[in-house]
Amino acid sequence: MSKQANPTSIGLFIVVGLALGLAGLVTFSSGKLFRKHQQFILYFQSSLKGLSPGAPVKYRGVTIGSVSEVLIRHNQTSNDFFMPVIIDVDIQLAQSKTDRHSDLSSPPVLERLVGNGLRGELDAESLVTGVLYVELEIVPNAAAPVYHQITH
Repeated sequence: MSKQANPTSIGLFIVVGLALGLAGLVTFSSGKLFRKHQQFILYFQSSLKGLSPGAPVKYRGVTIGSVSEVLIRHNQTSNDFFMPVIIDVDIQLAQSKTDRHSDLSSPPVLERLVGNGLRGELDAESLVTGVLYVELEIVPNAAAPVYHQITH
């Protein structure tokens, strides 16, 4: 004779399984699902050999995000050979590293920072392996920024 399945135990099993799955998702995503992120695009003239998605983005040595994509072209004229890199800045992480409120997702704040010399450059994470990361730095007396986008 077969035993009748208990609907209460089946329902409890499903609820516990869903709770464990959600807890694992939150744990392994490091809370990234619930954090505010802002994407930016940077263009580099040099080779991107050694830069890959997931590489850190640092502001003066402090990690504030990661590289999302390394592209060959993106919304550029046919004679523009700069290489686009899309970075993902964790706004909450960046804010937690300073005592000043600076919303990087605000266009006026970003324009002021770029106007003050905020630039991105590639730097070596390891000289042995050639792995690169993106370093954001305030460059005094920086040349005017060059915008490579055809449309915004």
